[in-house]
Amino acid sequence: MPLGNPPADFEKVIDTLSRMYFAAVEGTRAAQVYGEGVLRYFQDFTEAFMIAVADFEGVEREKVLKTPPQENVNDYAHILRMNYDLADKAMRASIATMAEYHFSKFNEAYEAFLTTLSGREGKKIDQFSAEQTELLNRVVHDYPRAIRDVRSEYGFHFDSGGYVKAGETDRFVLWQVLPTRKGEGVSKNGKPVIIIPPFVLGTNILAFLPGEGKSYVHAFANRGIPTYIRVAKNIWETPAFQVMTGEDDARDTKKFCEIVRKKHGKAATLNGYCQGGCKSRAKSSMPV
Repeated sequence: MPLGNPPADFEKVIDTLSRMYFAAVEGTRAAQVYGEGVLRYFQDFTEAFMIAVADFEGVEREKVLKTPPQENVNDYAHILRMNYDLADKAMRASIATMAEYHFSKFNEAYEAFLTTLSGREGKKIDQFSAEQTELLNRVVHDYPRAIRDVRSEYGFHFDSGGYVKAGETDRFVLWQVLPTRKGEGVSKNGKPVIIIPPFVLGTNILAFLPGEGKSYVHAFANRGIPTYIRVAKNIWETPAFQVMTGEDDARDTKKFCEIVRKKHGKAATLNGYCQGGCKSRAKSSMPV
């Protein structure tokens, strides 16, 4: 009894092998893009880490000669434990996030694999692999490129108008944000707000595209609210910011609150985002 049409079976085998081959090629490309993204992230982290290490080393050179050895040992042990706890939490969170994503994609990949072997209609394994590579390309290449392309419109441009410098310390600059909406002015009787941006995400994330109405900060200013934002100076060029303590942060914020209160006759509301929110919460009881 004939087993089937040899040419048709042969074409099916070739098609399956071709799809498996291209899936493997896409997997290799995806691994390269993923590695590039990880290295870029690691480089950004390393630059900040080396600055912190240099400052720590400079302080410890002086401290080790003035502090009893036992106290130094205890301090180093506490720092080691703190770093271990931070690394443990970060690793657990990263593994959990990766596992959640990959487990959700495993069934989809397995289904595409079976569809390829059986030759039935549906997404094939090479198509699935190409989609994953494209997704990584968007995250690692396309998204950063899109941010660079809108650099002239993205975030704050304090030298382009629409902002008034209201105060400055060794670590921060306080800017008043003026309304961008036509016909809108700053309310003379409004309660002022000082926005404290995140340290990691940066200040510009709160003014994504002001010209298109996509700005957290300008949403307040465009309603007539006296709006201010505390902007950190460039960490690479500002030694005072590199060695800033929590007390320095609080004192600088208090100074800005006093400036705003003197100008408007009302206490400012601290509006913090992410780490800025934690800082604002801690400072909310300051008598300003």
